[in-house]
Amino acid sequence: AASQRGAASQRSAADAELPAGGLVLYTTTCGALYAACARSRRARLLLQAIGVAFSEVDLAREGPRGVHALRRLLAAAGASGSLSKLLPVAVLDGRVLGEAGEPGGGARNLIELHDGGELRPLLRDLPSPRPEPQLSGAVSVRDLPPDECLHAGWLRKEGDLFTPRKRRWAVVQPRQLLLFKSPLPVEKAELIVELGRSSTRTLPGYHFEVTTPQHTHLFRVDWPSTAPEEGGAGGQEAAGGGGGGTADEPARSEGVDLAKWVAALQRARSYS
Repeated sequence: AASQRGAASQRSAADAELPAGGLVLYTTTCGALYAACARSRRARLLLQAIGVAFSEVDLAREGPRGVHALRRLLAAAGASGSLSKLLPVAVLDGRVLGEAGEPGGGARNLIELHDGGELRPLLRDLPSPRPEPQLSGAVSVRDLPPDECLHAGWLRKEGDLFTPRKRRWAVVQPRQLLLFKSPLPVEKAELIVELGRSSTRTLPGYHFEVTTPQHTHLFRVDWPSTAPEEGGAGGQEAAGGGGGGTADEPARSEGVDLAKWVAALQRARSYS
């Protein structure tokens, strides 16, 4: 009897790890699995572009518990093999979506289902994600307190699969990232990202991601990030006035700028 109770307890604990319903996307952000990361990002962007609510389980953060739950789902679907080749995997109401048993199946089949017009009908009953605050016209550049600016400069905001990247003036202040079309004082905020429950990670090519409960925003640093002061050293170097720069200077500057953005976002998130 004791062994039966123990087995039942183990089953209930294992079942608690499985997604109860809705759409769940199993991904990875492990830098060593570059191809799986790229496929994960492509699948994430596609679901965001379609506009359905979904949960994401990052196995790099979730650890053994998430891996165990995913393996159970894959086994039920008759799929086996290395997770690095299977990821990402989409699960709808507890069942694997698409033929995840083939290498790269999760992302590729999401794309194929979408291109064939089959994906939207499968997801039509899912709710739309709660929109992030977009206070367009509510805040202008002149409204921002200068003493609360943690970092400011140009960023390139990457679009999804169907929209191009946009160059935007970005300002980091406590618990918020604000995007404007330009740094002119009269410019109104185009997007305000709440950073209180966000996470930030760097990606190759001087990119970084800001992930909130509602959305994942992808940015690339724009060199030089901030405009040089008139008559300052930056302006002289830009004009070729004895700056002594080298071909490696843009890359070094972008690397430094990326670190500044990430540090500022981390500080902004920690404000109470």
